[in-house]
Amino acid sequence: MYYRVVHKDAYLMHYGVKGMKWGVRKEYVPKGRRQSVRAPSTQSKGVVDVLLFDPTLTTYATVAVAVLAYHGGKRVSDLNKQGWFSEKYKASDVARCSTTKDEDLKVINPLKGVSDQTIEKLPYIKSVSDLSEPEQKELTAAMKDGWMDNCVYCTTAGVLRRKGYDVEAKNSPGRGHSTEQMMKWWPGSKIEDFEGNSESNPKKADGFQLDAQEKAAKLGRSDSDQIAHMSQVLQKQGVGAYGEMRLYGFFCGHSVEYSVEKEGVMIHDNQVRHTYKLDDYFKTHDHFYPSNSFFMRLDTCDPNLDRILKEHAVKPRGK
Repeated sequence: MYYRVVHKDAYLMHYGVKGMKWGVRKEYVPKGRRQSVRAPSTQSKGVVDVLLFDPTLTTYATVAVAVLAYHGGKRVSDLNKQGWFSEKYKASDVARCSTTKDEDLKVINPLKGVSDQTIEKLPYIKSVSDLSEPEQKELTAAMKDGWMDNCVYCTTAGVLRRKGYDVEAKNSPGRGHSTEQMMKWWPGSKIEDFEGNSESNPKKADGFQLDAQEKAAKLGRSDSDQIAHMSQVLQKQGVGAYGEMRLYGFFCGHSVEYSVEKEGVMIHDNQVRHTYKLDDYFKTHDHFYPSNSFFMRLDTCDPNLDRILKEHAVKPRGK
């Protein structure tokens, strides 16, 4: 067994118990369970073939599967009613545009009619009940069957608009999208840490990030030193460079857009419609650890727009 918890510069490891041998199970037959009638094999030393049969557990498992199937089927039905599956766009359906970043921030987020004040609170609430009654009403009116905006979708829409595609983020039926998926949307991209390491294989991206977080924790940099180091790394790309930055904290993660400007590195949190300087962002979002940050430079990559549209991350603006 191997467990790992990455939390700033502390980590915990567990490799099993004393005397443990790989491939050998300790004999254990709980009361009330039937042992297999099969004769023990002389070739499997220390291995006892036990048939664990518990009617109670089987019943619980059956009920759990039935409940998941019901809610899963209902969710698919709700999505279908909203036209989520019927909306099929191609790259040829997307118009070209030329806009400023300030204009982009107003159209990227799919939660139309929701005030900036309410949207700013969304990444930090556990449920809609944490909002005031007026805020709940405007959010409920904008959400369809509990749909939320998604940070990865908003970042993707922001980067595409930089490249001249007139798109907006779609409402998301769920949360969370892997780095692997994002890399497939941008062929030729790679996920990088701030120590010169990178991974271009989408299937290895998530494992790369876990290892990099552990290595970064051992460096022992203060948050301010790490932020200064991040700024230096990104500014070496040159003014005009941009891409996605992935931020991680304790049981949370977020996707934002970064750009290198004459004034320094800017963070565009398209989900909450705000732009920050790099150091200011971490000051106001201290639940993210600078040492647990990664980036994908995207100004040098062309998107697989058909795939992005097919997987419902964005849609042509106004459709």
